[in-house]
Amino acid sequence: MEKRGELRTMPLPVKLTEEELRARSKRLSAEVKECEREEQVLEDTIEAAKEARKAQENKIAALRAVLRATAEVVQSGRETRDVEVRDEMDWKASTVLTRRTDTDELVASRGMSEAERQRCLFTTAADAGLEAIRAHEAQG
Repeated sequence: MEKRGELRTMPLPVKLTEEELRARSKRLSAEVKECEREEQVLEDTIEAAKEARKAQENKIAALRAVLRATAEVVQSGRETRDVEVRDEMDWKASTVLTRRTDTDELVASRGMSEAERQRCLFTTAADAGLEAIRAHEAQG
């Protein structure tokens, strides 16, 4: 058999020396640790992304609620606001009438409570006395 021919290389199994085996073991250990770190980074990234998604979904839900409320206002041409009202006592009917001060519209009516009926006796008497004193002072 002739040994002439072109030399080349090809991958073939080679038995490692003790030193090469220790170096490869050390490298393997480092690579395992790096892989575990990268897996943890991936898990942390996934968890953070889930939290970010949930926060974004909550933001969108809040914006949609605002959109619905604004659309309802635009569609109806009305919105609920704090409006100044006054309670008027209707002594004859024993009712309390609630009226808007801006339009004088009656918005609620209810029966007087027992305490309101009692209070009105004293208030009426006190108011009458005050009016008499003021009238006397005005003449005076």
